[in-house]
Amino acid sequence: MVATALDAISKTPLANILVLAGLFFWLLAVAGSVAGKITVKPQQQKTAAIVGTALLVIGLALNFLTPTPNVTAQPATPNENVNGACGRPRGRERPSFNCANAQEPIEHLICADADLAYWDGEMGRVYHGQLDQQKTSEAKRDLNKQQNEWQRRRDNQCDIPDAGDFPPAKLCGKKDCILGQIKVRIGELEPH
Repeated sequence: MVATALDAISKTPLANILVLAGLFFWLLAVAGSVAGKITVKPQQQKTAAIVGTALLVIGLALNFLTPTPNVTAQPATPNENVNGACGRPRGRERPSFNCANAQEPIEHLICADADLAYWDGEMGRVYHGQLDQQKTSEAKRDLNKQQNEWQRRRDNQCDIPDAGDFPPAKLCGKKDCILGQIKVRIGELEPH
């Protein structure tokens, strides 16, 4: 649990940490104590307010001055992949599953690449939309079974191992195949 928390903190942008710290100091300045566990003397409340304001200003400035990736633009198609390498690091692109729980080689590869994460997330959105529209539990089970079968076909056609220690770099050559399979699946799932 501590390792998970430290991992989450290490991936949190500095601007967000500064803003949260600033808010914490402001809370101390205004309330004077937090749940009776941390107490700030009245003369130190002014210092807490100054520190909180400084942290908020710096955090907000970093947040607005730091360029963010354009996540509304669609990532490059497989044929536009620069140098044939996977590895545009994932920013705000989110796949259809939680990367903290990734276990299979395909999941690690999707989590490591912005294009794969984006398109997997799109497929997940369409899939869950279709799942929500199913009227019966049997229809939901059938769609879930179809999705699981598609995942097995994707892995077979793209020659992705089911398990083992395969860092994303070893599977980079499979990216174009996986992207193609995901886009085909989105087309199959979208209502016509």
